[in-house]
Amino acid sequence: MERMNEWLTLLTNIGVIAGLAILIYEINQNTNALQNETDVAIYSMAQDNRQMMLENSDLRKLYHRVENQLWADLTPDEQLMLLAYWSVEIDRTELQYVLFKRNGVPLENIIFYERDLLLEPFRTGWLAWKRYYDPEFVKYFDELISEANRQ
Repeated sequence: MERMNEWLTLLTNIGVIAGLAILIYEINQNTNALQNETDVAIYSMAQDNRQMMLENSDLRKLYHRVENQLWADLTPDEQLMLLAYWSVEIDRTELQYVLFKRNGVPLENIIFYERDLLLEPFRTGWLAWKRYYDPEFVKYFDELISEANRQ
């Protein structure tokens, strides 16, 4: 009887270990699926923002005009249009930052239009927005802006 209990205990322990292995496998699969969904979300945000630029001629004209203007010279509507456009770009960049750090991808692969980093209105907006972002991302993005200014 004691021998049979030992075998039953052994089989039970093997079953528990097998169950844990299956659970770990399922958690990894779910994590990969969530990461893939996040990648799709980032791509969708970028596409939506590009679509907004393509469909809105006023935004396109403003985007090209803003290079030679100060933030204070823009109307409230123009500021709002640019804030909407740039906030999506920064959100997309932050998502890339989080994903790349998590997966060990070099941060140099993050895509952001360097031209925007040089614009006074963008930098003014960034000063107001950065308090809403993770401090590590803020440090990274501030370094991007500094690097763009040096070039």
